[in-house]
Amino acid sequence: MSSTTLQDGPPPDWERPDSTLLQLKLKEGLSMATLAQAIDKDCTAAAVKIYLEGFTDDTMKSTINKNINTAPVIFSAVSSATRTDSLSIIRTLLEHGADPTATLQVDGSSGVPLLAFTIILGAKKSWSNVVEVVKLLLAWGADPLVMPRSLWQPVVNPSYVDPDKIKKDNANLKTKWCTAEQYKELKDILHLTYRYLFYRASVAKKVPEREAQIATALGMSNLLQIPYYLVGQDVAAGMIKTRVLRHAVIKNTSKKNLVMAFVGPSGHGKSELARQMGRLLGLPIQMVDMAQKKSTIDIVGATASYKNAEQGTQLNNFLHQHDGQRAVVFLDEFDKTTKNVRDALLILFGSGIYNDRRTDEAIDCSQIIWILATNLGETKIADFYNTHLKNKSEIDKDCAPMELLKNTLKDSFRESWGAPIVGRIDSMIPFTPFSADEQAIVVHKYYLELQNQLLKQIDKTSDDPNLVGRIKLDIINDGMVCQSIARKYYVPELGARSIIGGISESIEEKAFGEYLSIPAAISESANDEDLLRFKVLLEPTDNGTEVVVRRPESQPSFSSPSGSEDKGQYLQQVHVAEIRDGVPQVYEKAKVVTFNAPSSVTPETE
Repeated sequence: MSSTTLQDGPPPDWERPDSTLLQLKLKEGLSMATLAQAIDKDCTAAAVKIYLEGFTDDTMKSTINKNINTAPVIFSAVSSATRTDSLSIIRTLLEHGADPTATLQVDGSSGVPLLAFTIILGAKKSWSNVVEVVKLLLAWGADPLVMPRSLWQPVVNPSYVDPDKIKKDNANLKTKWCTAEQYKELKDILHLTYRYLFYRASVAKKVPEREAQIATALGMSNLLQIPYYLVGQDVAAGMIKTRVLRHAVIKNTSKKNLVMAFVGPSGHGKSELARQMGRLLGLPIQMVDMAQKKSTIDIVGATASYKNAEQGTQLNNFLHQHDGQRAVVFLDEFDKTTKNVRDALLILFGSGIYNDRRTDEAIDCSQIIWILATNLGETKIADFYNTHLKNKSEIDKDCAPMELLKNTLKDSFRESWGAPIVGRIDSMIPFTPFSADEQAIVVHKYYLELQNQLLKQIDKTSDDPNLVGRIKLDIINDGMVCQSIARKYYVPELGARSIIGGISESIEEKAFGEYLSIPAAISESANDEDLLRFKVLLEPTDNGTEVVVRRPESQPSFSSPSGSEDKGQYLQQVHVAEIRDGVPQVYEKAKVVTFNAPSSVTPETE
C-alpha cells in the first residue's frame, strides 16, 4: 500500500473518528495529515495501531516523520496527552518509527525539540501524566542533551546561569533552540524528577547491537527501557534484563522455567520492578501475598475429591488460564513461607509441568517467569552496599564483586530454606538501599502523586465525592525540600514506605490544614476558578529547618505604624542560604520591608 494525498470529495465525518480513519486508510493510503487529524478528533489507540499496520517498512520510514505544516505527527499525539490512552498512541507511533528527537519549527528559529515541547505544554496545561510521557520519550531515545545542562545538573541543586548569558551555556548546537525566555520558563518547570530522568538518560550505556537484535527478535525491546521506570537499582535492572533475554533465547530442552529471587529491604523497588516487567513485556502478572499462605491447599488448592476443590486458588487458576503462555508470577513475602508451601512449589519451579488441582489436567508452566521477593539477606546487602557501592564512582560500581554477594545470599537461603528450593533459583537479584540523591527522588515521586491528587476537580455529588481539590503546590527549591524530608524520614529497612509517611506528615497534613482554614464553603464552582496555590518551602527553626506549607492569604499582614500615615510595611519573600550541621540549606524567609511612599520602596529593617 502506498502513500497518496487526500482525494477530492466530501469532508471526512470526524464525529466517528475511528471508523473514518480506517475508511480513509483504504481510500488514500498512509497519510500523516489524516492521522494527525484523527488523533486531534480523539480516535482511539486501537484505531491508530490498525491504521499503521500493513504498510511496508520503506513506506512507513519515509512517511511517519514528515512534517505536517511545522512538525511530525508525534507532536499531535503529545498534544493530546490528557487522554487516558495517549501513552498508548505515542508508544504505537514510536514502535512504528516515529522520531523521539523530532523538532517543531517556530518562526524560522532552531527547532524546539519534542522533549522540551512536551514539558512546556504539559506545564501550561497542568497535565497529570506528562512525566510518564517524558519517560517514554527518553526510553525510546530522546536526547536529554537538547536541554541546557545548567538546568538539570547537579540534579538536586542545579548550577543555573544568567538567562541573558544563555549563549555561553548553549555552545552545544543541540541547545541552540533555547532562548533566554525559554530558559527562564524551563527553570521554573524542570522539577527534580525531570532532572533525574535527564541524568539517567545522559549516563545510560549504549545497548550492545546484538542485545538489541535479540530483544527485538523476541518482542522484548521494551525490556531494555526498565531503568527509566525505576529510582536507582541499576545493578538489579541490568541483571534482570540479561537473565530474561538469556532464558528466552536459549532453547531449554528440560522445559525448566525461569525463577529469580528479588532480595533486599522492603520499599526499594522489588514489587515495582516486577510490575514494570509485566507492563513493558506486555505480559499478565499475578501478585501473590505469601505471608497468607500456610499450607499446600492455600497455595495450589485442594484436589478434586475435596469439598469446594472446583473453586481452585488464585495461583492455580492463573496458571490454568496461561497454559503454555509467557506470564509473570510474583510471590511476595517469600521469606514468610512455611516448609509445606515451599515443598508444594518445588514441582512448579522445576519441571515446568503442573497438574491443575481441580481437573488433574497437565499445564505447561515452562514460560512462566517466577519472582520470589524476600527481605532475607538485607543486612548482608546493606553491608555490601556500604563497602562497595555507596559514594563510589560508576567505574568502581561496575567493578563491585557481585558474584561474591550472590554466593553469600545463596548460603543464607540454604540455611533458612534448605538446598532443594535454593537449587531451583536461577538468579539472585540484590536490591540496595537508596543513595542520598535517590532518597530525594523518591520523596519527589510521592510528592508528585500527592500533587496530582490535589489537582482533581471538586465533586460533591457522586458516590465517591472529592471534597479536596483544585490545589496547586508550588515547591520552592524542590531538591533541598526533598532532601530535607528524606534525611528526616528515610529508614533503610522500610525504604519508600518510610518516605510516604514523611510526605504525609510534612506536606499533605499541612496542606490540608491550610485548605480547612479558608473562610468559605467547599463548592464545585471552584472548578471554574483559578487554582488555589500553596507554597511548599523550608523555613529555619532552632534545630535546623522545617518544611512548611503556606497560602499567600495566610501570610501575616502588617499595617502602617501608629502616627505614621506616610509609612507602611509589607512582607517580601527572600531566599537565604546557610550551612547548618555542615549541610548547605536554602530556604525562603519573610523579610519585613518599610516604605516611605508607594513609589519608593527602601528596605530598612529585617
